[in-house]
Amino acid sequence: MLAICGSLTAGVALFFLDGNQGGVAPGGAVEAVVRTILACFAVLGGVWMTGKAVHGLAWHGFSHGGITGAATAVSTTVMALPNAAGDVSALLRAGGREARAGGVLETLSRPVRRSAPAAGAASANHAGLAIAAAAVGHAAAMSDASPEMDAAIEAAGAADFTRHAGVARVLGEPAMQAAFNRAVGVAVARFAAGEEGRRTVVEATRHLDPAAPPMSQRVADYTTSLAADMRLGDAMAGSSLANLLHNQPPDLAPILGNRAAVTA
Repeated sequence: MLAICGSLTAGVALFFLDGNQGGVAPGGAVEAVVRTILACFAVLGGVWMTGKAVHGLAWHGFSHGGITGAATAVSTTVMALPNAAGDVSALLRAGGREARAGGVLETLSRPVRRSAPAAGAASANHAGLAIAAAAVGHAAAMSDASPEMDAAIEAAGAADFTRHAGVARVLGEPAMQAAFNRAVGVAVARFAAGEEGRRTVVEATRHLDPAAPPMSQRVADYTTSLAADMRLGDAMAGSSLANLLHNQPPDLAPILGNRAAVTA
C-alpha cells in the first residue's frame, strides 16, 4: 500500500514540476509558481490519503498509540516517497528514457519515440562493421603470395568497387571500403587462377597480346575492366556485399563465368 500510494503521489507531484524544468515555464513565472503550489498540495494530499489508508488497513480496532503512533505513520509515509521516486527512475531507465521529472506519466501514456534516421544510421554502421570484418578475414584466408593476387588487389582498390550497387552507403569509412575492395580483388584473382578463369582473362585481354604481358598484368587489366562495366560491376559488388554480410567469401565465378570477354 505504501509503495502504491507513494508512487502515485510522487508521479503526480513530478508531473506538476515537469513544467519548471530547464528554466521558466512557457506561461511565465506565474505558471511556475502555480505548478509548484499544486505539487505541494499533491504531496500533502498523498501523505494524508496514504496515512488514512494505512490507518484503515492496519490499525482498525487497535490503539492509535497517541502522538507517537501518528508521527510514526506520517514519517513512514513520507519516507516511502524517495523509494517510489527511485522505482520511477529505474522504470524510466529500463524503458530507454531519461529519468526526469514527469517522465513516468509520459512513459505510461505513450510509447518511446526514436529518431528513424538515427536508428537507420546505427543499423547501417553495424552492418558495415560486420561486412568489413568479414572482408578482412576472408581476404587474408584466401590470398596467397602471387603476382596475380597482388595485381588484382591493387587494381580493385584503384578501380573502387564500392561505387557500385550502393556499397559506399553501407561502408562509409575508407578503411571499410579498402577491405571490401581487397576482398573483391582476391575473389577475381582466385577466379583467374582456375582453368576456366584463365581462359576468360586471356580472351578478355586480347588487346594486350602484342606486348606479351605477364598474367599478372592481364589480371590487373581484367579487374579494371570489370569495374568500368557498370552492369557487371554492380553485379559483382552486390554479390560480394551479400556474401560478406553472411560471413561467406565472395564467389564471383557464377558471374564472371557467364561472360567470355570484358571490353575495356
